[in-house]
Amino acid sequence: MPSLRTHTHSGSRSSLPAAVALGWRALAAGLAIVLPACVGSFAGPPRGDFAVQVVKPGVTLRGLAAPGSGVVWATGSRGTVLRSVDGGSTWRDVGPAAAAGSDLRSVVAWSSTCAVVASAGQPAVVLRTGDGGQSWVEVLRDPRPEAFFDAMAAHGDQVCLLGDPVAGGMALWRSADRGATWAAVPPTELPKPQAGEASFAAGNQCLELDAAGVRFVTGGTAARVVWLGPNGRWRAQPLPMVHGAPSQGAFAIASRGEQSVVVGGDYRDPAAAAGVAVVGRCGAGFVPSQGAGLGFRSAVRWLDDHTLLAVGEQGASWSGDGGRTFVPFGATGWHALAVAPEGCVHAAGAAGRLGKLLRR
Repeated sequence: MPSLRTHTHSGSRSSLPAAVALGWRALAAGLAIVLPACVGSFAGPPRGDFAVQVVKPGVTLRGLAAPGSGVVWATGSRGTVLRSVDGGSTWRDVGPAAAAGSDLRSVVAWSSTCAVVASAGQPAVVLRTGDGGQSWVEVLRDPRPEAFFDAMAAHGDQVCLLGDPVAGGMALWRSADRGATWAAVPPTELPKPQAGEASFAAGNQCLELDAAGVRFVTGGTAARVVWLGPNGRWRAQPLPMVHGAPSQGAFAIASRGEQSVVVGGDYRDPAAAAGVAVVGRCGAGFVPSQGAGLGFRSAVRWLDDHTLLAVGEQGASWSGDGGRTFVPFGATGWHALAVAPEGCVHAAGAAGRLGKLLRR
């Protein structure tokens, strides 16, 4: 059975409603566009779509972080690291020269200067900058040939890094100093992976870290959620989601308090709506989400206490009831989502596209 680590998705729909398409050359020359300001919480589905910039053609973007104050970081193939300090109006390529051939699918950031990125594939490395990308330092390398990093997540100074299972054990690292130093979680403390089970490096959201703890989801032969319980022991439970093939399973998790929403599906059959989203609580069970707006989704984010947005390469879905039901939203496909503390919603996808949600 093919390894989950090599999953890639094809390009998204080319039609960009309510979009602004700008070339990389224009942005590099300093041309700015005026993007919508962030406003209050949602009383219903957003009216409109994403304002879209074609920032770097030929690059697939899967990592996205929005630490606030207009700062946004985006990462992807060909060693790409893009940074904006004006809410996504203009971008600068600050990718590390040493990683020009790497697929940098994961990123966490704290400010316009401090960020950490991780590669998906070989070499399996984590790089850190403290000066806005002017220089990068390698802070972690896994020399094992099977090593493959799937996602990173941060909360305060804490950071977690999730990789594909290696040598029959799950792979997880933790940092307490914003990614400057790392320590591996002993695989014997983590649940044992099933043969053919791994996580997806699709939108940097199969892993999450918050004040309540660490959670991650898996796919392939099993779709499970794994979390660190209050007693300090790791637990795992099956999710009622499609699984069994290397292209199927849980791709992203987003939690608000004790409520978690998990999305995924089958990226080889993105229109299939069965078993692609669930809602529930770790340890208390999950039930399938309902609605006409479901299909394969690689990222999901809470917009407020009741509202979620989920995206995949074929479009987006909106929920106003905490993930119990979804309706279609927009025709633009995306791989990743990030919500800034001030409420701005950013998206990243194929063909060098970055977007900011229009709320009209």
